[in-house]
Amino acid sequence: MRKVHVAGVPILAGSDSGYACNPCGEWPALEIKLLVDHAGLSPAQGLRAGTSIMSQLLGDACKT
Repeated sequence: MRKVHVAGVPILAGSDSGYACNPCGEWPALEIKLLVDHAGLSPAQGLRAGTSIMSQLLGDACKT
């Protein structure tokens, strides 16, 4: 992931929450922390990976 990040590839945080092994709210926060701790993203970049960048790349498909 660090090499991908350094190469400038957009990184998105996943959205696979809401089932027994992955309760809502717990995994997204952990995933952002992992991106910061192990992929070299800054905390702000980690937050954007799960919010604005996802919205930009998915566009209208992200709206409900």
